[in-house]
Amino acid sequence: MKTNTVADLIKNIDTSYMTQSELDLAIARAQRAEFIAKSIAASVTWIKSKMTFKANVKVAGHQPA
Repeated sequence: MKTNTVADLIKNIDTSYMTQSELDLAIARAQRAEFIAKSIAASVTWIKSKMTFKANVKVAGHQPA
């Protein structure tokens, strides 16, 4: 299943009431929002992987005797 971008969805709806500049602005804002969301998701995934790595590393000073 292919995930459509918001820009593709905007192009597929009736935008006859919008000027071309308004349409271009809406598409640009949608692309910006998608980029920000993907960046945040990638950052969260990276942080989770680093936290998992730290949890798996055993520190000698914290091990039971």
